[in-house]
Amino acid sequence: MSQTTSNRASAALASGMLLFSAVLLSCCTGVLVLVLRENKALLTILTLLLFFFLTAFVNLILNQFALVFKKSIVLPLRINRYLSVVLFRAGSVFAKLIGKKEEYERSYIALDAELVSIKKIKIKAEEILVLLPRCLQNNGCKNNVTNNIENCVSCGKCDVKAIKEIIANAGVRASVVTGGSQARELVKKNKPKVIIAVACERELVSGIFDVPACEIIGIVNERPEGPCLNTRANISELSAAIKALIER
Repeated sequence: MSQTTSNRASAALASGMLLFSAVLLSCCTGVLVLVLRENKALLTILTLLLFFFLTAFVNLILNQFALVFKKSIVLPLRINRYLSVVLFRAGSVFAKLIGKKEEYERSYIALDAELVSIKKIKIKAEEILVLLPRCLQNNGCKNNVTNNIENCVSCGKCDVKAIKEIIANAGVRASVVTGGSQARELVKKNKPKVIIAVACERELVSGIFDVPACEIIGIVNERPEGPCLNTRANISELSAAIKALIER
């Protein structure tokens, strides 16, 4: 299966789970509105919740139309993210119950990346920030590349060498970070228009919602030796993402 086909299948899984969450939450809230309509204080709160869930549902439908027709007809990014976060958390509960939490997170990352690609964004290389996890570096390497990827001596024992060459050729900014806090500080400092991040599912999803005003393309790392140890990046996917964004 090609990467594109795989991403579409994964995005469809997330879309289905989010829609299910929106419908379920809307129906449950609607029932409570009817049952507790005599309690004015609760009725006001429940009505606002119902409005929120219905708006989130409409937002999801717009996202689906965007995916089908390949046109950017979604709500502004910040609103889209705020509406999605509650539904995503609800979907995470259902996914955990059926033992597919990691798959669900991966599918949401693919969905978010597809929505970015539909917008056909073209920007300058310096407006892109590539964020990489510390665990990409070979565990036995003595050269600390955190905050400065140029410290890599290009021995080829990990993917940092290949990534260093890609970002140098493209002219984009990149940094190896130790975690979400450092990543958020870099985003605040550099103010990129688009972030391309390589990390595990949990870190990527957290980053998407932590930076609601910035487009993010997440690339899930490969973990042949387990979490946080000598992880790998999909080099071709990273390179393609950068090339697709840079205006010519």
